[in-house]
Amino acid sequence: MQRTMKRHSLTAAEQNSIFEMGKTLSGPVRIILRRSGKAQDEMFDMFCKELSGISPKFQIDRKAAEANQDTALLIGSRLSYHAIPAGKELPPFLDALGIRDGAETGLPASIKKTLSALHLPSVVNIHIAPQCPFCPSVVREIIPLALVSDRVRVAVIDSVMFPGTSKRQKIQSVPTVVLDDRMRWTGVVAAGEVVRMMLNRDPSELSAISLKNMIENGEAIRVSRMMMESGQIFPALISLLVDEKWSVRLGAMVVMEMIADEDKVLAAEVIEPLWEQFHGASDPVRGDILHVFGETGHSQAVEMIQTVINGEYAGDVVESAEEALFKCNG
Repeated sequence: MQRTMKRHSLTAAEQNSIFEMGKTLSGPVRIILRRSGKAQDEMFDMFCKELSGISPKFQIDRKAAEANQDTALLIGSRLSYHAIPAGKELPPFLDALGIRDGAETGLPASIKKTLSALHLPSVVNIHIAPQCPFCPSVVREIIPLALVSDRVRVAVIDSVMFPGTSKRQKIQSVPTVVLDDRMRWTGVVAAGEVVRMMLNRDPSELSAISLKNMIENGEAIRVSRMMMESGQIFPALISLLVDEKWSVRLGAMVVMEMIADEDKVLAAEVIEPLWEQFHGASDPVRGDILHVFGETGHSQAVEMIQTVINGEYAGDVVESAEEALFKCNG
């Protein structure tokens, strides 16, 4: 796929489709343009100006992206477009706006029933490319899932515009649908098949993003219970405990504190994987790792804490180690 950053204006046919769609909406539909400060911002800005200029029903709000977030169009809190929905990708995008306004999703009753039974969050990425003949049908098939279930988040990603994202997920061709960084489908896929996989997943295979979403949605107790009931620390929790963003680490530490309060043996399972991450981590992350060690109260954690106290580390890190040792001895 040849990378290009050039985008032409909407065609007369595309403008007419947008105008007609605007006439069917009962009221304004809000779209958030998340700007990353990168080159893609200009193309997204152009599209949004054209969209809102054709019909005042399409209201564009702009906000700055956080670190490591790409430019995107956000429809509600669970559907994001890392792509310019023009050409054959315009109709599915307009359908999504119609669903936000109250139009029918077109999903069969059986899929809606399955979605209502979901207890675990799901993150679905749809990788597409311009001129792909099959991509629009896959997008149309999958995006209603995010508009029906509060457990599902869907991102539509242009692999040409955002090659880094596709490279990280090892995308070889489009369309490719990726569920929680684990399951994937290349080519045409039915929504029912994706939903069945959502329902039948092993909780321990939750991605870091899905686990983070649960914690941020106030489900830290449920996350800790899932781990205690399964008798294992989910690998994704380790990723959250060493995340550079403090709020992410804080949520994961709350989960660990809950586990440590009830199951010290299980809590001790984080010691070795966190120690492996310790030396390559930033000082704030090191401090929080030591805090978790203190919560476990385990003899192995005490040895590692003393290694830090006796080593050459920044003052804040040593102070965190001393507090963790006090916690272990208390």
